[in-house]
Amino acid sequence: MDDKKIISGIKKKDESSLVAFIDKYGAILKASIIKTIGNRDELVIEILNDSLLAIWDNIDSFDENRSSFKNWCAGVAKYKAIDAIRK
Repeated sequence: MDDKKIISGIKKKDESSLVAFIDKYGAILKASIIKTIGNRDELVIEILNDSLLAIWDNIDSFDENRSSFKNWCAGVAKYKAIDAIRK
């Protein structure tokens, strides 16, 4: 599934689009989190889940003119990891 279909599906709250998104970008999100906080398994999974929820809830904030979808998602994960460190 291409990015436009994934974005459109997430906007429509279609769960199969979320599954396709996780398959395509899950490793990138996880790598972004691990790069930020290190390899702490339980915390990485928690932040990954928070990142997925944030992307699901805030997909309307994505602007294709400012960034690629991949980079936007990795940024969300990075900032969720930073927030987790602050706690």
